[in-house]
Amino acid sequence: MKRVLFVGTASMNCGTDAYGNALTTPLETQEGKLQAKYDSLLKGHPDGIFEITVTGRITSANPACERITGHSSDSLKTMDLTDVFNRMEWHRHPSANMYADDCVYGEGLITHSSGHSVYVQLKRVPIELDNRVIGSHVIARDTTDEQLTKHELEYTKEQIKTIFDTLDVALWAQIWPSKTVIQVSPGSEKIWGIPVERILRDPSSCYENIHPDDVESVREQMNRVHDGIQFIDDYRVIHPNGEVRWIHDRVIPIRGSDGDLKRLIGLAVDITEQKRAEEERIRTRGMLERSEKLHVLGQLAAGIAHEIRNPLTSLMGFVQLIQSGRAGMDDYFDIMASELQRMNTIVGEFLVLSKPHSESMRIHDLKHIIETTLAFLKGEAIMNNTVIQTNFSILPPIVCDESQMKQVFINIIRNALDAMPTGGTITVQTEQTGSNEVTVCVADEGCGIPEDSIAMIGEPFFTTKEDGTGLGMMVTQQIVRSHGGRIEIRSRVDKGTTVSIVLPVSSSS
Repeated sequence: MKRVLFVGTASMNCGTDAYGNALTTPLETQEGKLQAKYDSLLKGHPDGIFEITVTGRITSANPACERITGHSSDSLKTMDLTDVFNRMEWHRHPSANMYADDCVYGEGLITHSSGHSVYVQLKRVPIELDNRVIGSHVIARDTTDEQLTKHELEYTKEQIKTIFDTLDVALWAQIWPSKTVIQVSPGSEKIWGIPVERILRDPSSCYENIHPDDVESVREQMNRVHDGIQFIDDYRVIHPNGEVRWIHDRVIPIRGSDGDLKRLIGLAVDITEQKRAEEERIRTRGMLERSEKLHVLGQLAAGIAHEIRNPLTSLMGFVQLIQSGRAGMDDYFDIMASELQRMNTIVGEFLVLSKPHSESMRIHDLKHIIETTLAFLKGEAIMNNTVIQTNFSILPPIVCDESQMKQVFINIIRNALDAMPTGGTITVQTEQTGSNEVTVCVADEGCGIPEDSIAMIGEPFFTTKEDGTGLGMMVTQQIVRSHGGRIEIRSRVDKGTTVSIVLPVSSSS
């Protein structure tokens, strides 16, 4: 189909008036208006519009042509179209003659006058006059931004495909409810041990190799995915060669705007090495814990043997003297009883550790426990010329074994009394330190503890007292830890020591 476009008007007049001026016909007025509209269209159109002869010579070019090519309108009028568009690929032309009378489309690169390349799309439309082609309009559109975006998208798509094809993970997408798998990564075969082609044909096949112990769990979770609930799980698969591998699998349901399930996106990763490393860490940690327990047990056994051996040696000596029948042995009975009491004390400290206390855990008022303990120790404090001051704040209740908690305060306050043989002041203060903790501070004015010894307090048989066993603080720390608390010690030599017992409050408070 041929198209006729307005290309200009011929000068016509119908004579002159009385003054010799040319007369204008209504047709000429109408053609003048059309020409003005045509010129306005060319000037404001964003695409370049060239007018060329049948031989390809450019006869006019609108301002957009100057922007696209970088050449002025006057310069373009000295060129042929092929001088400007010399790197074009033309389509849909019936012959080698691009100036034939059918519409022709082209696209390609041109070189801007400044040197850079510009992507353009061309469309040539024949101009007919009196049923004869007298030239063409060539419309040029700058598509540089579109082409660059297209190339960037193609590059990104290629990069994603490269990553998709090389990663050792299973990536897949399934349309729902048809259950058609539209994409499966090559790494899927390495993950599940099943060829990609088979997974594409039968999506359920990728779960055929799941370990029998994990099948029910995976099946149950996959059924929930169909209801729109995300699936995340670790399970085992058995490859055709019999190798068992651990898989971390994640399936995400995608819903449409109508709320219906549209597709599933899955990602599965082999985590066998991580699982093996985790198992090795657990095994190593267990070995270290057993080794540490044996080490502590050895230390305890050596300490007990040493502590009990000394009074036993004394007792054996006294027994031999009694057996010899010597007179005046009555004086040694008190010493023997003292040594036996010492052994009984050592054994008693260990019995405290071995007693179960879970059934004795109750909600208690910490202030009441401390006041009861201080009343019990009041006599010892008076005999030691020591004053015990208290500063109690309002505290929430705690969950504890009352008898064991009393033992903690007895041990710590007695240590404070022993640190001040000539008397002094002991301050017992309580406060709530945070929303979930309470702290009891016992401060004395005693001899203090060397800094390098503080870290060793609580170790079996370590003591700074001449007649101490070191078991008291070990028992104390064990009791506090079993209650979810901790002990903090601050001390300065010849200035005194502050022992802070930090305990959790009752959850019901």
